[in-house]
Amino acid sequence: PGIHIFIFARYSNTKNMTDFHKDRQHCLIEPMTLPVLQNAEFYEPLSFTLPLQLPSKGGGLILHRQSKRYNQISKKDEYRIAYESGRIVIHDGQNPHRIDDSYNVEQDDCRLTLQGHGLIVDNKSFYYYW
Repeated sequence: PGIHIFIFARYSNTKNMTDFHKDRQHCLIEPMTLPVLQNAEFYEPLSFTLPLQLPSKGGGLILHRQSKRYNQISKKDEYRIAYESGRIVIHDGQNPHRIDDSYNVEQDDCRLTLQGHGLIVDNKSFYYYW
């Protein structure tokens, strides 16, 4: 897993720090790298975030329902997930998502998260990778 660290004293504007994106790491895995995929009937990707430290006023994730056209994102399709330190958030990574920047941050706030990806293979086994 990767560690994401944001120290807000370094940002003059904490709004729109990240763009909406879909996770595509699973597209780079070759069956020879993860042999279980060679005989798999199907697999589903997943992404996880474990908040370790949050800004004093909180933090979270914005997800959007899948739209037919990726570049058409509207506020009515937003789903916000508030982070809690020590509580993992898991989603498929395939809907557009980004850091929820609606939380106000203080000068010395820090957002520290453990993030990673995985696959559910044949609806029975989890394989995590980074």
